[in-house]
Amino acid sequence: METRRLRKLHAMGVPVWRQRQRRGDRRGSRSGRIRLEAGSGRWLLVVDEVERARYDTFLGDLMATLGPAECRFGTWSDSPDSGVGPEDWIAHGIEHVLVAGAHPGAPADCVGVASLAELSSSASERRRLWARLRERLGR
Repeated sequence: METRRLRKLHAMGVPVWRQRQRRGDRRGSRSGRIRLEAGSGRWLLVVDEVERARYDTFLGDLMATLGPAECRFGTWSDSPDSGVGPEDWIAHGIEHVLVAGAHPGAPADCVGVASLAELSSSASERRRLWARLRERLGR
């Protein structure tokens, strides 16, 4: 809001709330932090909530492979002040983070895979995913 308008509102006694933004933050940018859903498990599956419902069958197969008790879900945080960063994963029992789709803010420790749409429709993408999981599972 321009300064003149702010002064005018202030003179009228109208409180003005402004959203603070940290230096370097951009609206809509990923912070590299993940909001954890309830649960536990050493595998964190980071997927969009809408895609999660849409590709429930595929995610069920993935969880069966990894072990249902070993999986938990999370979503990207848009704030650098919320969620869990890579430095806190071990404290939360997280050993592996699987990120579906391209996310430029994803930490380097993440196992990045194709989007759920690509994985559910492409046999070659599924083979690539299983090969990467095999490496992590030690099979």
